[in-house]
Amino acid sequence: MAQHKKPRKETVGYPVVKDEPPIHGLSLLFDGTRALRPLSSKLPATQAILSQIYDCGTFGKGTLSRSRPDFRRDYIPDGEEVVAFSLEEGFYLFDVLHWVKIVVGEGPEESGKFIECEEAKEVWDRFSSVHSRFPFLYAVYSHYRRGGFIPRSGLKFGCDYAIYEDAPEFCHAIQCVHIAEDSTDLVYSDLLRRQRTVEGVHKVRSWLPVTIS
Repeated sequence: MAQHKKPRKETVGYPVVKDEPPIHGLSLLFDGTRALRPLSSKLPATQAILSQIYDCGTFGKGTLSRSRPDFRRDYIPDGEEVVAFSLEEGFYLFDVLHWVKIVVGEGPEESGKFIECEEAKEVWDRFSSVHSRFPFLYAVYSHYRRGGFIPRSGLKFGCDYAIYEDAPEFCHAIQCVHIAEDSTDLVYSDLLRRQRTVEGVHKVRSWLPVTIS
């Protein structure tokens, strides 16, 4: 893996991962897509848990907010803020931190019939079945998380992850990471084009070859 400078010991925003876990009881629904969403997200109790999980480790993304979910009715139309979690975030929260449950629906969500996934292998297999790159994405996501950094979606920078030392509302990303699944991904013209894009937003580009055994 690439070398990184150590994150700041004291941040101006939220901790990378707070020592004391947030309130338990959050269930994330896997509906066969590449994003997880919480059940009963409109309930004040659920919104409080979502805000706490973000404040404890910068997990989740408000779909109508820049990053941190904002449930204020005067800012979000009709209070319709939805918080989405990537598959990598969900698996890390489930398997490493044990902060959430992963559930799948047996029918329409309105039916209220859900099955809880109890084994990490079951969750891994389900996520891998809908996203072939999930094992590679999670390997890199976990690497940076365990190293004290905050990996977020790098879509707007044309990469897999944007790496932060603090929550995005308090700082800029320090690095853009592109995952090369094999040597054929490292094409010189592509490397050059992506590097020039990153230089335009003053970021460091890293290409990480990842092998899943």
